Amino acid sequence: MASNALASFVALALLVAATGCSSVRASGVATGPTRLPPRLGPVAVYAAGYPVGGTDLGVVQVRASQSEATIDTLLPVFVRKVAQLGGNAAVIEKVEARFEVSTHTHVESYTYPCGFYTCIGTRSYPVAGEVMTLVMQGRAVTVPASTPESTLATPPPPGGAAPAPSSPATQPGVGL
Repeated sequence: MASNALASFVALALLVAATGCSSVRASGVATGPTRLPPRLGPVAVYAAGYPVGGTDLGVVQVRASQSEATIDTLLPVFVRKVAQLGGNAAVIEKVEARFEVSTHTHVESYTYPCGFYTCIGTRSYPVAGEVMTLVMQGRAVTVPASTPESTLATPPPPGGAAPAPSSPATQPGVGL
């Protein structure tokens, strides 16, 4: 009986250790009548406007706190949520940092002399700290295949540099 309890405890401890503690949270909700299967291909990112001819599929929000609250952390999660809704374009509508003061109770033990013995005491006190949360909100969109590739802003690979923008004279259909 004790070995089963120990095995259950070890399995639970391994599960908790494997999942880790992450503050990154994401949600995607389909809002339009169009429902598509999850996308496996690339997803274009639009941060300065809505793609021409795009069809709205849903709303996406990702958030993270403290050290995980970076664009580098949130953007891949945002794109993944858009792909899960079937979108081939991610429209970022808002990125904001929220700061909140959070109070929690800190408990500590201490020792002190009491006669010929050492006694142990416990004290607790409130500790306030500021928590930053970065929130990225936007939409999952599907853009028809007839849209010229020159209008798509494909994100750079993870850890890579962004490609240099091409000049208008070298884009297809644009000339002087």
